[in-house]
Amino acid sequence: VRLLEQVPAPDPSAPKPRILILPHAGYPYSGPVAAYGFRQLQGRTYDAVVVVGFLHRPTVSGISVDDAEVYQTPLGTIAVDREAVDRLQQEPGIGYTESAHTSGEHSLEVMLPFLQVALGEFRLVPVLIGASRTRDVEALAQALAELARHGDYLFVFSTDLSHYHPYDDAVSRDRRTVNAIVSETAQAVDRLFQSQNVEACGYGTIVTSLLLAQRLGYPQRRLLRYANSGDTAGEKSRVVGYAAIAMYDRPPA
Repeated sequence: VRLLEQVPAPDPSAPKPRILILPHAGYPYSGPVAAYGFRQLQGRTYDAVVVVGFLHRPTVSGISVDDAEVYQTPLGTIAVDREAVDRLQQEPGIGYTESAHTSGEHSLEVMLPFLQVALGEFRLVPVLIGASRTRDVEALAQALAELARHGDYLFVFSTDLSHYHPYDDAVSRDRRTVNAIVSETAQAVDRLFQSQNVEACGYGTIVTSLLLAQRLGYPQRRLLRYANSGDTAGEKSRVVGYAAIAMYDRPPA
């Protein structure tokens, strides 16, 4: 609540966010940046929220959609959108691997209390990306685009940016990554990752978000906030970068 209150209220006439790319580090570190994305949701409603995290230490491959009935946080329970889960699990290349969701991974869960405060009650579609290849993220993007045909969904993708570089080096690296996300195609960003010209822990979540945006025709991509751990709660010799990026509906003709 405190982190959200520190962010200026969004313009009520601003477009409704459809896709968010947000960081997942501990709240003292990435929370001040993530709050800029979640603040855009206050006063909005969605049929459900798809949160796509990834395994930092992938023990499984491919895409897993959790089979749980509810998620529990210190703020209460969140109902899982079982209909959406069933739809996704029937799509090619997507399934359920229990160990992916019991591994202690935090990239999905850290988003949930923010969503509870910003939206109040909502239904969740929990997705994790394991060790992924291009065909995996393409399959997930296609499945999410198909899901979007059946309701008003918000899609939240989890990633931090560069890791453990000196402050000025990190800012330069992160600027390249953010510029690519907000201005390049998914295919171009994929190539930049493969050639190590951009850096983020959530390769799969970023490329999936851009592939989904292309399929859904959302041309508006906007950086809401950038900072790194040297700005928020850490020292500046080895920092981690964070960005809040939103994508919006095409404006009416």
